[in-house]
Amino acid sequence: MKDQYFGDINDYRKYGLLRILAVQARVSLGICWLLTEDDDRGGGELRRYLSKPAQWRRYDTELYDKLRGLLTPDLPRRVTLAKDWAVIPRATYFEESLPDDVGPRAGYFARATTALDQCDLWFFDPDIGIEIDSVPRGRTDSSQYVYWTELRDAFQRGHSLLVYQHFPRVNRDRFVPFLASRLADELGSRHVIGFRTAHVAFLLVGQERHAARLAAAAVEVGTRWSGQIAVWTPLDEGGGSDSQAGRAGRSICTRESCPEEQGFGNTGERTMPATASHQPVPTILLIAASRGLGRAMAEEFLKKGWHVVGTVRDRSAHTKLHELAAQYTGRLEVETLDICDQEQIAALRQRLSDRMFEMLFVNAGITNDEKETIEDVTTDEFIRVMVTNALSPMRVVEALQGLVSADGLIGVMSSGQGSVTNNVTGMREVYRGSKAALNQFMRSYAARHAGTQRALVLMAPGWVRTEMGGPDARLSIDESVPNLVNVLLKKRGNPGLEYLDYQGRTVPW
Repeated sequence: MKDQYFGDINDYRKYGLLRILAVQARVSLGICWLLTEDDDRGGGELRRYLSKPAQWRRYDTELYDKLRGLLTPDLPRRVTLAKDWAVIPRATYFEESLPDDVGPRAGYFARATTALDQCDLWFFDPDIGIEIDSVPRGRTDSSQYVYWTELRDAFQRGHSLLVYQHFPRVNRDRFVPFLASRLADELGSRHVIGFRTAHVAFLLVGQERHAARLAAAAVEVGTRWSGQIAVWTPLDEGGGSDSQAGRAGRSICTRESCPEEQGFGNTGERTMPATASHQPVPTILLIAASRGLGRAMAEEFLKKGWHVVGTVRDRSAHTKLHELAAQYTGRLEVETLDICDQEQIAALRQRLSDRMFEMLFVNAGITNDEKETIEDVTTDEFIRVMVTNALSPMRVVEALQGLVSADGLIGVMSSGQGSVTNNVTGMREVYRGSKAALNQFMRSYAARHAGTQRALVLMAPGWVRTEMGGPDARLSIDESVPNLVNVLLKKRGNPGLEYLDYQGRTVPW
């Protein structure tokens, strides 16, 4: 930690995380800054967020208002302001500078232990993160790291730990699970949670007595800081360490299967390999998942061990997706998106710019009065249905396609009523027309991307008893969604566009 960076955008996220852990988990915090000397790299541009309250204040209004004091031009930047301004509740601080030399360093940690020993959770905030082989303890610049022996000593004294970690030049999607697994092995804890921002990660290692409260607080972090702090947990709290999700999360990269781990701090770009039997946890970006089919799809993917990023339209509303997030600690992130708002689509793309997904599925859609014909419908109502069901889903696909892995899947929820061939009864004319238009737009998209290895699919879920489908629909959600998800999983790895129903049968165009 350096004084010159106090209050920058990374600090805003960091303090927001610490504040939730302190309040929601009801733990006392010991803050060990691992303070080092300032350098000549400035950092003032990272405080521009403080002049954009409309965009940033909503995440933590009290914290934001405190940090706004940094806009005073003559105010010196120093980490002691965190204590002076009572930025973090229930916190005790150790603010000495950390030396490189082994002897003085040992004295530093002895004094830190005396100062913080009554605290439940210790936060270590090194410049870079956990030690690397090329910088042994006592060497020049070793003050930029915290070392395994220091972490073990603190954990063995009965403290839960939170550790700052700057991202090295490795695959970020694999790095957090890898480091979490290493922490679990080194410290002997099965309660490890990762928090990831656009630039850094935080690894939380819980003592048994704190674990349940810390896990609940992690859910709050993922909800309140949605789009800024993503939460990852290696264990399925509902299924224990032997669950499918637990095995997938913990086994991504072990010391034996990932020989490059000893050099993850080097400057070369590295991708940490997984063995054939230890694959990374796949992630789906599921658009419109607050209720109905979308919420049921989110739950089905979670049951199958996937990580889910699901969107809701109203940030202020507590939806069934939020309830699901509380059941699947750290494995479901809630984002906000109104698909008819192009600015929100662009903002979501920016927030997720450093992520990669194995699947993107757009579920959004509305209907109108099924008896309303083209003769009856107003122009405004026609536009509303067509924009929501045809134009906006494709705008989402176009904007977010770059977040999907090269061999991933892009899917859109269509309907059997979008089939021109099968329309022998009429009725629901505007809805049918919107889904037929969606199908046509997706075919054009596929034609423009004919060389892609991605799988493309239009899904017809059947007539399902949801708020939109109505009480008289033929299928229950349980009869449709599990089959639909299985169809999507089977379609992965098979390039090209298909129009399929929930049983995997081809629907005629």
